[in-house]
Amino acid sequence: MKGKNMRLFAPLILTFVGAVLTTQADPVPPQYVGPPQLPQHAVTNRAHVGISSIAVSPGGRLWATWYAGITPHEDENNYIVLSTSADNGKTWKEVLVADPDAGGPRRTFDPELWMAPDGTLRWT
Repeated sequence: MKGKNMRLFAPLILTFVGAVLTTQADPVPPQYVGPPQLPQHAVTNRAHVGISSIAVSPGGRLWATWYAGITPHEDENNYIVLSTSADNGKTWKEVLVADPDAGGPRRTFDPELWMAPDGTLRWT
C-alpha cells in the first residue's frame, strides 16, 4: 500500500484498536490486525460470514466490512474483514482483518463503517 491509502488505514486500525481497548473488561489489543494473509483468514477457509456494513468515501471508493469464521456459526473463531472497491463494486480487495485472539475465547462481531462529517472513514 502506498501514500494515500496508507494514510486512510492508520486511523482505521487505531479506531478498531481503540474500540477493543475501551470495551473489554480486561483490555487486550487484538492478536492480529493486518492484511488477510494468515491461513485461518483465507476466503477458502470461511464457513460463516455475517452482518455487513458498507460506506462510500469521498471520491466514490466503496468500503465493506463483515465478520467471518472458520466454523459454520457464531463463536470464538469470528474475526472481522475490511474490503474495498475503486471501480463501483466490479472488483473487491480485502485489505484488513482484525482477529482478537485466533481460536478464542474472545470474538468479534457486527463491525460498522461510518463516514465522519470530516470525510474520515471509521471502522469499529
